[in-house]
Amino acid sequence: AGTVLNAGTQSLTVAFTPTDTTDYISVTNVVSLVVSREPLSVMANNVTRGYGLTNPIFTGTLTGVTNGDNITATYNTTATPTNAPGVYSIVPTLSDPGNRLGNYSVTSQNGSLTIIAANDMFANRITLSGISNSVATSSVGATKELGEPNHAGNAGGASLWWTWTAPINGIVTVNTYLSSFDTLLAIYTGNVLTN
Repeated sequence: AGTVLNAGTQSLTVAFTPTDTTDYISVTNVVSLVVSREPLSVMANNVTRGYGLTNPIFTGTLTGVTNGDNITATYNTTATPTNAPGVYSIVPTLSDPGNRLGNYSVTSQNGSLTIIAANDMFANRITLSGISNSVATSSVGATKELGEPNHAGNAGGASLWWTWTAPINGIVTVNTYLSSFDTLLAIYTGNVLTN
């Protein structure tokens, strides 16, 4: 047992005071001791949730805390239930009420919150109404469900679904503006996936 020294260069003083001062003299010496920082790592876990849902409780891993130091981690994101589908950072934050973090060499790794669109499955397609619509979304995390047709003969790998009934007769224009990749757009009639 003894004192836990902080990281950095510390001075240790040794003093010898003899009880027999006739044969021995008092001696004091000072030495420097370099205390290295202990590695500490914190990593947020990755999570997936649906659009419009509340965020789950985020978790992660904190390793390397020593000497009973009261260091804990919390994990947060800026994403809310109304954020568009996509990938958002989960950022670890360390709490150190005893001011012991200076004794550690900290490595921090963000996790990812992947928000998937609610209309990933045909049965959950979103109803659009009216003559003109604009929808902002992302196919990040979307899948191709069992029984889904190959759109325009392309096997594809991810899809989102909407349903719309034209309120009047006329020409319809549908596009995927502002997409960062070449999209495949298919239009079907009916209310069954295999139509």
